[in-house]
This record gives sequence, C-alpha cells and structure tokens, in this order.
Amino acid sequence: MSRPDMRFVPIKSAEQQAVLMMHKTRELLVTQRTMSVHALRGHLAEFGRVVAKCVSRIGQLLELADNDGSLPEEAKEMAKLLASHLEGLDRSIDAAEKKIAAANRRSQTGQLLDAVPGQRDVMNDMAVTERQGHPARRHEPKLAAMIRDQGRRTSSGPAATAPHQKAGHMTEADQNVQCVK
Repeated sequence: MSRPDMRFVPIKSAEQQAVLMMHKTRELLVTQRTMSVHALRGHLAEFGRVVAKCVSRIGQLLELADNDGSLPEEAKEMAKLLASHLEGLDRSIDAAEKKIAAANRRSQTGQLLDAVPGQRDVMNDMAVTERQGHPARRHEPKLAAMIRDQGRRTSSGPAATAPHQKAGHMTEADQNVQCVK
C-alpha cells in the first residue's frame, strides 16, 4: 500500500537535535513557571490576596501574604515553597537561555539572525532550527521576511494604535502597567 501523503525529511544532525532539545527544555521550564505562578495566584486568591496579573508581580503577592497576620501559617509555608520553586525555575530558564545564546552564536544560522537589526529572539532561533533540513526550505525567504517584519505594524485602523501615536510608542500609563518577566 502506498502512502502518497507521507513526506520524508533528512535526518537532523546531533548538533541540530541538541539545539532543539535546549529549546524544548526551555519551553517546558517556562510552562512549568507559568503553571506555578497560576497555582500560587489561585491559592492566595482563595484567601482574598490578589495583585495584578503578571509574573513580575509575584513578589508583591508573596510580600502581601507574608505580612498578613490573618493568613494561616500553613498557607504561608506553602506560598514560600512555591516561591522557592519559582526561583529555581527562573534560574534554570536563565541558564537554558544562556546555553541557547551560546549555541546560536556558534551556528551559521544564528549569525545570520544576528545580522537582522533588533530581531534577535530565542523563539526565532528555534523556528529556524526546527526547519533546517525540511523539504519546505524553499520558503526560507518568507521565514526570513517574517522574522524581519516581526513587530512592524501590519494592521490598520484605530484599534492598532491611536492616530497621534507612532507604532511601538508607549504612553506614560502604558509604562506604569508594563510587566517585565
């Protein structure tokens, strides 16, 4: 029986497989961090302790819980346990990102991506690494254009940006609520 829809791809080298493993490991760690943040927020919300949603606001939430005399000690201990778990995940994510950056500095593809001004991103590296050796390599110019154009304003209308603002401009109000890692 023939399989006309089956596509065969070249086998990835050990180096390509290792880079993909680094990316997938980082992705898993980020997912686990998100899950832990949601669990901590949910548990403390049951006690009425809530702060704005953002990973960077977890410190405020932990401080709020720690200084609350009405919160049971067991809940405080579990919050501290989750906080230490989050710190470990953050360290692991940072270590994975450093390894990925070092591997991409050594690769030809990573050097090409570095040549694109302002568009260096860990996920771009992963997208390119996954596609290496893929039969759809004829679409690489489109992929390069997608990476180059990432972040450019591509939509129109008032929902995209206010008419008096340039794309990418942040107002003072935006800066006050911006969340960073």
